[in-house]
Amino acid sequence: VVAQPDDGRLGPVDADPVLAELKGLDPARYHLTECRNPTMDGLGDALRSARPHLVHFMGHGEFDAERAQGSIALRREGGGTNWVDDRHLAGLMQWNRPLPRVVVLHSCDGARTDFQASFAGLAPQLVRAGVQCVVAMQYAVTNATAIAFSSAFYAEVAAGRALDEAVQACRWRIS
Repeated sequence: VVAQPDDGRLGPVDADPVLAELKGLDPARYHLTECRNPTMDGLGDALRSARPHLVHFMGHGEFDAERAQGSIALRREGGGTNWVDDRHLAGLMQWNRPLPRVVVLHSCDGARTDFQASFAGLAPQLVRAGVQCVVAMQYAVTNATAIAFSSAFYAEVAAGRALDEAVQACRWRIS
């Protein structure tokens, strides 16, 4: 999922290097379905039709500490940005079953939480909804760092590494 709403306030999302890595995977083992700039309904439609095991979101994220809530930026019908909060994103995943086994949040604050509020934030809400594995960043991340991590992550997974080992290898590479 590549989300780049057109309101002009958000910076660019450079997804091409990661998509190139994904397209280079063995098509006999991996099937790629691309979803570009979806609305909330469009993302739901894509989840229902593709029934993915893994969802990789590349776009903007934020965490509102006052509301103890994470959000991702999707396109709003008619233009602009629709900030979809963590509970609505988790609900969208649950509604459009089967749930993906893995969600990669290639966005800022995807794993940021509020320890005062139970399960506040994007990653915790997705886990609470039943997603088995969520890979996300707790803090702001540059495009270059997210691309380096994601590209290495898929190379590690394609080489047969377990998800947790792949994540650790990629953390080491970007540190």
